[in-house]
Amino acid sequence: MIPVKGEIPSPSNPPAGCEFHTRCPLAQEICRKQFPVLEMKREYHMLACHLV
Repeated sequence: MIPVKGEIPSPSNPPAGCEFHTRCPLAQEICRKQFPVLEMKREYHMLACHLV
């Protein structure tokens, strides 16, 4: 597991795109512009990520 570093964005002023992109070491340009769709990846496991 990769440890998450950085500040948690303000809930009253979240960043554009994926709210996690400011702390994600794999974030790409699409992450900064577009919020990912929440999808069922496995039974009882939902995920919103452009990279998975």
